[in-house]
Amino acid sequence: MTIEVACNIARGAVSSIQRDIARDECRFLWRPSTYGRVFSLAALSHETAALDEIVSAAEKGTGPAVMALLVRHLWETWVTGMYLLLGGAKAFDRFAGAQRKADESFQNELDDLKERGLLGGWDAEPLTGFEEYKKCGWDYQSVMREVGTLGVKAGVFATAGEELYTTIYRTLSGHIGAHPTARLLDKYIDTETFNFSIVKSRPQLVPFDVDAVRLAVALSCVHAGAFLDQVGANGVGEYATIIGKVLPSLS
Repeated sequence: MTIEVACNIARGAVSSIQRDIARDECRFLWRPSTYGRVFSLAALSHETAALDEIVSAAEKGTGPAVMALLVRHLWETWVTGMYLLLGGAKAFDRFAGAQRKADESFQNELDDLKERGLLGGWDAEPLTGFEEYKKCGWDYQSVMREVGTLGVKAGVFATAGEELYTTIYRTLSGHIGAHPTARLLDKYIDTETFNFSIVKSRPQLVPFDVDAVRLAVALSCVHAGAFLDQVGANGVGEYATIIGKVLPSLS
């Protein structure tokens, strides 16, 4: 698949998702029983914004290290959105509790920096509405495992959560460039020239543009199709068709 074809498919997917987000079936009263779905839908909307950025970066020939960061961000958004969609009240309690813990920790750190005169007048408004939730942790490996189990039970996909975590998240983080691991930094080092180690100005990395777009499209369409299915709306088949074009193993 060429980058032009992949980007055209991505643009079509973004248009379809944004159209469906505006459907009546995707409008909910703001109440505790709908919080998870509303935030999941917000995550799906953000995925389309991230997908737009990935397409733009791919067309500009952005390097694989930056592409990996963009795809990883979309992946984390997808995992969060899928967990909120499929996990019910338990998932939202964890999501909100993790937000409360993060906000309080951030505010304490911010106050400390201000006392030491390091931030001047910079400030950040804390989110409200999460005070009633019990503070808890959040890590994407365990959330991905939950999504895998929930997704299989719901018939969304057959791939286990651990496999998705390993093949997507860990690969992007440790092998392509989202984290400065030894594997990444080694791409800058040449030890074959006259027995000296030479650090190069640019790494030798495998292009990631087409695969980045294909993966991002597939994840967002899985989320969109699952959401429509959960709310009893038609249109799931359209996303299955798109997934089949870009990543048949998930269709």
